[in-house]
Amino acid sequence: RLPPHPISQAEAGVPTLSTNVNQLPNRGLDRIDVLRDGASSIYGTDAVAGVINYITRRQFAGTELQLRYGETKLGDGREYRATLTHGFEFSSGKGRGLVTIDYFDRQAMFARDRDFSAEADNSYRAPAPWNVSTNTTFNLRSATTEYGNYLLGSITATDSFGNLPNMNAGEVA
Repeated sequence: RLPPHPISQAEAGVPTLSTNVNQLPNRGLDRIDVLRDGASSIYGTDAVAGVINYITRRQFAGTELQLRYGETKLGDGREYRATLTHGFEFSSGKGRGLVTIDYFDRQAMFARDRDFSAEADNSYRAPAPWNVSTNTTFNLRSATTEYGNYLLGSITATDSFGNLPNMNAGEVA
């Protein structure tokens, strides 16, 4: 079993714990078994909703090098990956070992660089009567998520001297 890994994610304000499968060597896996439900009789009460088993390679002997390069059609989001896997036997074939070295680098892709995600107000794409910016069905701008969204308007705040200056959004005091 893999221990839970704390991540900076929340559901309805409650922090979540997830298993970090990124720590598994992708070239060191033989297969992945998914038991969708009813696995509690085998694995205990932790497995009421199901189990995912990661089965590592057991019979691999030799050396393998895998290289990968990719990018989007727009030329951003380039990614490079190099994986070296070496499997060996020891103690006259009584034991086996597998070593995996993996390098991965991915450049950023920004939402602002795509037409469909540059603006979160999609009301102009909707047919009437939903194509007004006050309709929140297609106006996805919000300040209640972990992503940096905002609405333009007036802001009133207290400065360090206790004054209440009235500033328009976007102005710098």
